[in-house]
Amino acid sequence: MKSLFIYILLFNISLNLYAHDLKSDLMRIHANLIPKIMMMDYDFKKSLVNDAVSIAVVYENIQQKSDAQEIKRYIKVKYPDGFNKHKINIEYISYDNIQNASKHSFYYMLPSSEKNIRDALKITNRQKALSFAYDNRDLQYGVMLSVKITNKVKPMVNINALKATDIAVRPILLKVAEIYFQQSLIMIRIKDKLSLYIV
Repeated sequence: MKSLFIYILLFNISLNLYAHDLKSDLMRIHANLIPKIMMMDYDFKKSLVNDAVSIAVVYENIQQKSDAQEIKRYIKVKYPDGFNKHKINIEYISYDNIQNASKHSFYYMLPSSEKNIRDALKITNRQKALSFAYDNRDLQYGVMLSVKITNKVKPMVNINALKATDIAVRPILLKVAEIYFQQSLIMIRIKDKLSLYIV
């Protein structure tokens, strides 16, 4: 009986671990900024898919996908005729199916596990597409862009992630953004019972 209780408890924790309530006001801000941030890419035209801006919204579960329909609605309202004479197409892709993703200009990444985000970034980086995190804490996993909101809205740029994919952005973005330097992974190994060393 005790083991059953522990199993149920762990199961519920795993279900809620990456359950984030997506905020409409935050998605509205993102919807307004995403096309403008894309224009900061020097190779913007090369990222187009059939002459259209192709945005992939990457989601964790069905509820998250349902909540994230807001981002599509906000973009369509804000840019009904597309952006800079380019149509905007939006597709929803689950982290489970990201390996099968066709080429996109931009990936809007909703909260998930570190593994899911890193696996998705392998695809986005291979496509040389810009990646944008709903949650700016996910920049630590290698997502390129996000937004920080305090008393004002400020883009965040992960310099290390951009360098890793040779994506160049216009200097004006770097002037107005908060620069995020992704820390290099430091491996700490146990040398013996009394000491640690860093490699």
